Amino acid sequence: MRAILLTLCLVGTWFAAGDDYRSDARLEKPVTLRLIMAPLSECMKVMSRATGVPLVVTPNVSDRKLTVVCRDRPAAEAMSMIAKTIFCEWPGESGGYRLEIPREVLTEESDMLRAEAEAIKFRTTLALRQMAAAADIPRDRWAGQKQAAQDRVTALERALDPKAADYEKRLNELESARFDLGKYEWMDWRSLAEATRNASGVADQLAAGQAIFASTEPGSGLTLPPTAIPTIVPHFSAGDSGQVTDSPAFHGAFASLRLNPRTGTLEYRLGGTGNTSVTVVQSTSRPLPSSREADSLIESQLLMKRMRNWTRVFDSEILQRKVSDRSRETPNVYAGRVYTMAEQLEHLSGAADLPIVADAFRVEASPQLYMTGNTVDETVKLLREETSSGVRNGYFRMEKGWLMFRHPRFWRRLPVEIPEARFSVLEGAKNLGFTDYVRFASSLTPPQVEAFRVSPPVFRVSGQPLDHIDGLRLWGALSQSQQDQAYSSGVSFSSLSSDQRDLYRVAASELMWKSSPSSAGKFSTLLGGQSDPIFFVRDWKNASTATQVTDENRRSITLGFGAPDSGIYYRVVIPVRE
Repeated sequence: MRAILLTLCLVGTWFAAGDDYRSDARLEKPVTLRLIMAPLSECMKVMSRATGVPLVVTPNVSDRKLTVVCRDRPAAEAMSMIAKTIFCEWPGESGGYRLEIPREVLTEESDMLRAEAEAIKFRTTLALRQMAAAADIPRDRWAGQKQAAQDRVTALERALDPKAADYEKRLNELESARFDLGKYEWMDWRSLAEATRNASGVADQLAAGQAIFASTEPGSGLTLPPTAIPTIVPHFSAGDSGQVTDSPAFHGAFASLRLNPRTGTLEYRLGGTGNTSVTVVQSTSRPLPSSREADSLIESQLLMKRMRNWTRVFDSEILQRKVSDRSRETPNVYAGRVYTMAEQLEHLSGAADLPIVADAFRVEASPQLYMTGNTVDETVKLLREETSSGVRNGYFRMEKGWLMFRHPRFWRRLPVEIPEARFSVLEGAKNLGFTDYVRFASSLTPPQVEAFRVSPPVFRVSGQPLDHIDGLRLWGALSQSQQDQAYSSGVSFSSLSSDQRDLYRVAASELMWKSSPSSAGKFSTLLGGQSDPIFFVRDWKNASTATQVTDENRRSITLGFGAPDSGIYYRVVIPVRE
């Protein structure tokens, strides 16, 4: 018995010492895997059961997701392809192996995020400088000066010679000229430029995901000049006769500005105040100016170099393989009738008998239709070029008969991807209702919420109520007594804790962005300025204003900000199964 125990200990020590899994006879066993949008922790459980070999993952990356589809492939080969796709290692541990992401890879991901943040802030600063420069151009000289700037750019472009000794100098002159020309693209934003040009920290706030508000009304954000007040005279129909009459002139103006980090654009709204029939006058967006300095900062990152090398490996045999099953059958997966790359790649795997491994995110890739060509090559081109913006131009690699894929800007999605366990709060609920959406919204981290606003994930149930995620988070942060008070009469801003006030301000800011209130005075009210606004909740039981909608299984719940009679509120439509 002692000899047997000694032998077992030696075997356990042998595997724990870091034996190469590729030479482990136990992992020669063929495995068939179908892991779709699976957390690494779940992947390890499935592969352990399939091989009989203990496989675990380090806790810091256990929620990262994979799609792995293969049929009768050696387990060691599947592990090798996983390692090459997500840059992991498999050191030996306790008679099995542990999946871990090396420290240098995690550092590269962090460095890439910092570099992107610096680049976005730099380009945002350039945009604000161009806006300020545009505000200094007399309106009667705008057309002539713009043409002169365009002519200079054209001349510099024609004279540029990469072989010339002064090429770098000429290139810098061209970038400077393009920057000068770019300021004319911001002429319609002159009023906002007047408000932001002398304000401190605007670029930092925008880069941090905060909206900037300005108004001609004192105390309601940055100060807009009187020239921002719209001069158009809107019309409206009044009375049973439908007679068209001139509406009163606007008294003032408000504006809001925010940065969409996913698209690299500034989004701007300008509205007139004092006229309830028309509010939003202008809603536009403009891309941040390009910058060689910002681009160089990104391209010099080690992770970018790693990805450039990774995508160089292709297999002509795989590319030429026929896609035999081009069925466009569309089984329901998500409530929005869309597919992620996981579904697209799973279908390609079956249609071309092709083992596949890919990182996975709940990001829309396409409508609920399979994108397939006659060959793998044609299909990969479709998946690279014709998918939705969130996954377009992803990274592909082909090696040893496997197709591998990584999402574009995966390093940006990894810290904010919502774990699958969190989705189960909604998707596993038997009687989905308001409380379930509140629990889900409250479970997210601030970075996840910020990413959610820009690019919501796909759900297997309705995600519509989460359009108002900030209001749901505020409700979830209230104590039971505060919720009772909000339901009966309203809970005052002054009675909220510091953290609750922050949630109120964020929710109110998002409401202002979405709703464009018609009175500039409401800005200070919603942001908790001089007055003491309230937060209230109305439903079909305590207010006639929260009416039942057409579908008998759906009811509306109103989350209100300001005062019940102010007309400023969220209406959250919640599916209820009674």
